Amino acid sequence: RTEASSIRIEGSLANLHHPSDLEMDLASLKNSIDPDDIRLLMPSLGIPDLSRLGVVNYDLSFKGKPGIFHASLSSVSNIGGVDVDADLDLRGGTLSYDGRIQTSRFDLAHVAGDSTWRSSLNIAASVQGRGTRLTEMTSIIRAEIDSSSFYRLPLSRSVLVVDVADRTLRPRVSLRLGSSRIDIGGSLQLLQRDIVGYDITGRINTLNLAEFTRSQRFTSDLSFDLQTRGQFKSLDAISGTLDMNLFRSTFDTVQFAGGPAAIRVNTLDANPQTLDMTSGILDLSATGRLTPLSVFSSVLRGASLTGEAFRYRISLLDSLRGIAGAETPRGGIRTFPRSNADSTAYTLNLSVKDCYPVGVVLGREMDGQLTMNGNVKEGDAGIRMAGAVSVPELHYSDSTVSFSVWDGEIAYSIDGLASDRLLQSMEISVDVKTKRFDIENLPTSNLSLEATLHGDSASYHVSALLDSLVTVRLEGAGSLARKVFAFELHRVTADFNSQFFENTRPVQVLVGRDGLQIRNLLLSRGAEQLAAHGIIDPTGNSEMTVDVQALEVGDLPKVLRRTSPLESLPSMSGVVSGTGTFRGSFESPQFSVNLNAAGVRYEDEDFGRVAFQSSYANRLLSIFAKLQSQSDSTSSNPELLINGTVPYDLTLRGRASRPLEGEMNLDVRSNNCRLEILDPFVSELSNLRGTMVSNMKMRGTIRSPSYEGSLTLQNAQFLFEPLGIQYIVDGNLVPHGQQIALENMIIRNVPADRPDGRVMLSGTFSLEGLKIKDFDLLANGQLLVMKETGRRMTQGLFGDLFAGTGQGGVQWRGSPSRSYATGAVFVKHANLTLPPTSEADDLPDSRIDVRVIDDRNEDERPEIITPPQSGAPKPPQRSARSTRTTAELAATAAATQSRSFLDNIVYNLTVESQGVMQLRFVFNNFTNEQLLAELQGRTVFVRDGDQVRLTGELQLGNRSYYNYFKKLDATGKLKFTGNPLNPELDVVASYEGVAHRSARDTLSSTIYASTQAAMGASNKVIVRVYITGTRDQPKVKMGLERYDQLGNLIREERGDIEGDAMSFLVTGTFRDELTQQDRLSLAGSSVLGGMASSILSGPLTDLLRKEFGIIRSVDVLYYGGSFQESADVRLTGELGEAVFRLGGRVLSDLNNTNVSIQLPMSAIVGSEKWRNLLLEAQRTVQGVETVDQRRESKGGRLLYRIIF
Repeated sequence: RTEASSIRIEGSLANLHHPSDLEMDLASLKNSIDPDDIRLLMPSLGIPDLSRLGVVNYDLSFKGKPGIFHASLSSVSNIGGVDVDADLDLRGGTLSYDGRIQTSRFDLAHVAGDSTWRSSLNIAASVQGRGTRLTEMTSIIRAEIDSSSFYRLPLSRSVLVVDVADRTLRPRVSLRLGSSRIDIGGSLQLLQRDIVGYDITGRINTLNLAEFTRSQRFTSDLSFDLQTRGQFKSLDAISGTLDMNLFRSTFDTVQFAGGPAAIRVNTLDANPQTLDMTSGILDLSATGRLTPLSVFSSVLRGASLTGEAFRYRISLLDSLRGIAGAETPRGGIRTFPRSNADSTAYTLNLSVKDCYPVGVVLGREMDGQLTMNGNVKEGDAGIRMAGAVSVPELHYSDSTVSFSVWDGEIAYSIDGLASDRLLQSMEISVDVKTKRFDIENLPTSNLSLEATLHGDSASYHVSALLDSLVTVRLEGAGSLARKVFAFELHRVTADFNSQFFENTRPVQVLVGRDGLQIRNLLLSRGAEQLAAHGIIDPTGNSEMTVDVQALEVGDLPKVLRRTSPLESLPSMSGVVSGTGTFRGSFESPQFSVNLNAAGVRYEDEDFGRVAFQSSYANRLLSIFAKLQSQSDSTSSNPELLINGTVPYDLTLRGRASRPLEGEMNLDVRSNNCRLEILDPFVSELSNLRGTMVSNMKMRGTIRSPSYEGSLTLQNAQFLFEPLGIQYIVDGNLVPHGQQIALENMIIRNVPADRPDGRVMLSGTFSLEGLKIKDFDLLANGQLLVMKETGRRMTQGLFGDLFAGTGQGGVQWRGSPSRSYATGAVFVKHANLTLPPTSEADDLPDSRIDVRVIDDRNEDERPEIITPPQSGAPKPPQRSARSTRTTAELAATAAATQSRSFLDNIVYNLTVESQGVMQLRFVFNNFTNEQLLAELQGRTVFVRDGDQVRLTGELQLGNRSYYNYFKKLDATGKLKFTGNPLNPELDVVASYEGVAHRSARDTLSSTIYASTQAAMGASNKVIVRVYITGTRDQPKVKMGLERYDQLGNLIREERGDIEGDAMSFLVTGTFRDELTQQDRLSLAGSSVLGGMASSILSGPLTDLLRKEFGIIRSVDVLYYGGSFQESADVRLTGELGEAVFRLGGRVLSDLNNTNVSIQLPMSAIVGSEKWRNLLLEAQRTVQGVETVDQRRESKGGRLLYRIIF
């Protein structure tokens, strides 16, 4: 007994003089032990601190001999209650046992010393058997758990059973933990050389990772099967497979379809060792000297060391403004010890087929694909990683940054990642190239980055096209000195569409704790200069100044507007100088601009002097702009004067959610201001002409504005680029309460296009600052809205379209972000063409292709990059993806670049024919096969974003026809059910001809033989072509009617009506009357050419098959260009039991023919048992462009045919 502990033992001992027969019957009841008491009394024993157990109260009993006895223990402490009752038999050298263990409210947190393992376990377990080594052990272990909790999760009725026998351990687990249901079973068998073989299968249902990670971000409902089998000697030496099949599951709020996944590993007996992983999301393969753990630990440790090096260097940076110096981080750089002492070296191949699920798991917005190939080596010298990453498409977004990459290639090399000398030994080399890289709202094309880092020194080369506007190139070196990164840019260039600026002296750039400082940037192009200096701090206050000196006015469109190097720009001249500043934070910026231009000329117009001053702060924009035509007079009225203030939002980050507020005080005055001055700055318009007269005043607040004065446009002419049509606009903008009204606003076609094209536009709109807030407009009149000469490449529908509004006009109301156009439209005149669906991209447009040949050295050439086309690359197909069907990140990136207010219009218009409306379906350009439909009727056109629908029926008029070798009159209708370019066809085309009778006429009926004329007489023949289906997939049937000279219908005997109809349509005679020359005409190039994409190719093929009995099918593939050179003719036929196939570009040279002949062996050996064994002889020709390239090969094959 001590002060806090007491132990009592009572009982009896017998046969003390014979230890082998010693009998004991002992009981130790009502004992208590304080762990602190024991440590205090026996300090030399090194007893660990078990004070977390608290005072342990227990009862202990023992009865029996040393070789066979019964023992029991019952204890209660802070960890809960434990009861043990066991019978042990040590006789014979092998332990036999039969025991039971029961716990109540058992808490693992007190055992592990970690509160996260808080539990309350009620376990009833039993163990019965003999032996303790797996080689001799025969035992069964059973444990049941109920009404418990583990890891603070409810643990309901669960069972564990382990059966051990014959060197094999067979566990079975049924666990109900939280919301998860886990059932696992299998076997582990001891093999030779201490190798264990295993075979385990299981199913996990409704697994919620959030219950184990304590993070709602991992909320999930996962269900899957698993099976693993193989052998292992340790965790580092293992050979086996793991197969998983994921069922439909959810992660966060995203649902996945599931799919199989597999892992194959062999680090036990393979050389080299391998690890392979395959799934619908990613594939991974590692080969070399590795363990399953080292494949991931080496990469993670290398990434951690690299990140720690940069983190430590950044933590040492000082302020650029000399505020307070950075303190040296306590403890220095962190180390990441190796997981094992053995060296690791392996090659790694990773293919992420779908980044979206990866982003969901990481809590990031991700989409796209990437592949990585490289090698990893880890040893005493540290870690080395090198390889290449290919990124076809990737979108990434989190709370701090978002970017998108298309067609990216990254080559990297990282060496010297050793914990003890990381900052001195680390070497990094990176080579990045992307076709397109968009970060935040800045689109970047042709990005190229080459950088090397060794210790504290770096060198780099960067080039990119920013915002499709300027190509920037940077070359230089840098180092860490005096607690800042100091960079010296040896070369800096900016290419604004061939307007090339470059630095005259090295540029000094510093990077510190509070941003980036540019000290002396000066770019020159002759006398033109661009200069900048100051500090940019993305997280704090910036102060940057930009100066422009002697910049040519003619260069402004290229500097301020996206233009193509081939685009013809108007002639401009003059000189502009100015200064711009940026102060404050990105959330609350302050801008000021002061520009002055002198001697401004546009084409042949003299605009004199232009002055522009503007400042912005606290969401208020101040503007002063003056155009002084008479440069020698300062007292005359300016041609254009804009002066005042207006609320505006130029926030660079985190746009404020509160609406604009404040007073407006803006005047716009002009005295016959020539609109030519605006032409370079409006991308949708070109060749802008006309004048503007204005005395407009904007007053009041954003919510309650007031307007005074008026603005008049006089003879404003321009080419509207989206349609390629010139228009003339006249009219007035006058105040109307809190809105601005359109009065006498007329839009006209130029007289050369349509002298009667004229639309009256009326209505009102309101402003929010300088932006249009909403509008309500009404259009009445008629206008040319589509023109043949304005056709663009790949346009699905082209031609001339002159349309007018109904009696109530067309109303357009809404806001720039979403508006609605409703009303009735009447087609006055239309001559539209739908090109062949398979050849639409090959048809020329009305523009002339101009190519510029640059003979300068490559270093001197400006980089010519085409601006991105409308629409972003398609989002990737996802294999195991959520129910979302679009890539929101890609769509957002595309929307910010390509969408305009025209794309936000929702159309709901009735379209009715009121004049000649012709729609030409071109099926084959080579043979001029087409359907000309003169349409009459009414349809409804609806468009909302990318969803376009046209519904209704249009009848074919009297002048409709179908042209195929002959001109056939057409009747019927077109039914539009959605896609305007793919209507349903219900057309009957008829051709009337005369057939001259001959002695070989077998088609006439004997019933009317008495009414027929003598030999040489003629009959009227009508061929009808029934065209149904859709434009993309038409269906054709043919019919034939014959009339005698008296107009009586000749009843035909049952025969090949379609064959006779096609024969008569092509040759003017019937099948049985074809001469040898007629038959050759059918098989000639003109007929074969007509089969390319022809809707009558089926009937024509049938006719050829019947006239040439051995022919079964004829196909012609036409790739554009010269038909003789590019047409690929393919013919299949049968001769006896042999099947032959001929094909190739035979029209240009018969030596290009590919030949294949297949003959069943049954025809050779005379037994049907050999029918499925085929003997094939073939001749193939490759490289058919020229005789020198042509390669001919001949051979034979033996094939076996399987029919199922």
